[in-house]
Amino acid sequence: MRTDQAIYQEVLLAITQEGIGGNEMPVAKAREFIIHGINETKLLPLVQVKIMTSEKEDIDRLTMAGRQTRKPSEGVAPDDEGTVTWAKQQLSSEECILAIPITFRAIKRNLEGKSVLDTIDNLAMKRFALDNEDLAINGDTESGDPFLSQNDGWVKIGKSVGQSLNTNGLTTYQAILDALIMKLPEAYRDSDQNIIIMNDADAQGLINELGARVDGVSWLVQGKVPPWKGRPILSMAKWPVGVYAFTPSTNLAYGIEQRIEKGVDRYERARKLDMVYTCYQDMGVAVPEAIAIGWDQGAE
Repeated sequence: MRTDQAIYQEVLLAITQEGIGGNEMPVAKAREFIIHGINETKLLPLVQVKIMTSEKEDIDRLTMAGRQTRKPSEGVAPDDEGTVTWAKQQLSSEECILAIPITFRAIKRNLEGKSVLDTIDNLAMKRFALDNEDLAINGDTESGDPFLSQNDGWVKIGKSVGQSLNTNGLTTYQAILDALIMKLPEAYRDSDQNIIIMNDADAQGLINELGARVDGVSWLVQGKVPPWKGRPILSMAKWPVGVYAFTPSTNLAYGIEQRIEKGVDRYERARKLDMVYTCYQDMGVAVPEAIAIGWDQGAE
């Protein structure tokens, strides 16, 4: 049987051969790390993901508000030529780290040879993506929570720049969703990418209110949420309770640099290694007027 020290040396050899030590992952591997992680989440695969090649990048979205088509008149230019505008939001990445401690005992019992790095990478990939989805939703730089204070997330951004709905006084989920949909300007209301996002508990309340059933089986039993007036509903445990969003899913932007750094801290006396991953990311809303956010503003 190999000794702890022998296994430890194998791990260090694999780390040395990969060139770890605060170094960047190769670009192809970093992109794979990012994309596979995103696919482990619920909301990130639906949003606009921008793999950034620099610290600051713009999201440019060409928008045309209102009706643009005109009836032609021979030799006469129309008085109203319509408008085309650029909606520009900047992503400015912020550093975040993930440290995974690994004891010699865990290495010995669960990992074999060089595959230790692949195993740790897969664990880090999933954890990073799940944490980053939480931050993308709930981030607030004014929060006292060290994790959430890293970036402003979509909920805070939407409340500050989007179409706000005060749900105080709306006594049913149906009334809230009706008012939320009408808050979005007509130009964006019928987008085929529109989704309603709410917390799992609120979605359950809506289902209880509707008594919705499909083929005699309740939506709750099926683990689904019925669409509301043709608009699909995404329910999430991470989404804050009592907050409702209506927007094209790709209006939510998540930017992450393709620069992923991986290093190792070695603690021989403590009989462990810390694998440390560093990424750089930001979140934004591409077109502020295309997101409606509802919450009880009297409770703030």
